Amino acid sequence: MAVHSFPTFPDDPLNYAEAPAGVFIHDDTHPRASIVQVFREATFADTEALESMIVSVIRIGRPVIIDLRECTYMDCATIGVIVRAAKNLGAQLRIVIPPHSQGFRMLELTGLTRVLYLFETIESAVQPIVDAPPPSHLRSVTR
Repeated sequence: MAVHSFPTFPDDPLNYAEAPAGVFIHDDTHPRASIVQVFREATFADTEALESMIVSVIRIGRPVIIDLRECTYMDCATIGVIVRAAKNLGAQLRIVIPPHSQGFRMLELTGLTRVLYLFETIESAVQPIVDAPPPSHLRSVTR
């Protein structure tokens, strides 16, 4: 497990509730995917670190799961990082996010729930995508 930020964690390493904002962990222990976990708030100040971690995980060559279940807030800069990753990975990028979270609401407002592969659990995210039609492609809009 690689930690990109250098936070000071509480005594219990499995309790990230007190972790500072902007903590991203790459969990490479899953046999079928690389998982990037996002804790607390993901804001403009953290996008460079998050994007760097996602790029390094993409190089591993496995499907990438961005786990936002512990993310309490994300802004438009974080959404930009997710969109850039989705452009590169397509169906190989899966987002795990609670459907009633602030982040899900942001994705809904921007229309990205129609073009990203969203799941509620890691287990469902690692399953092959066969039943659902592929989402619309993300593309750059030029004037």
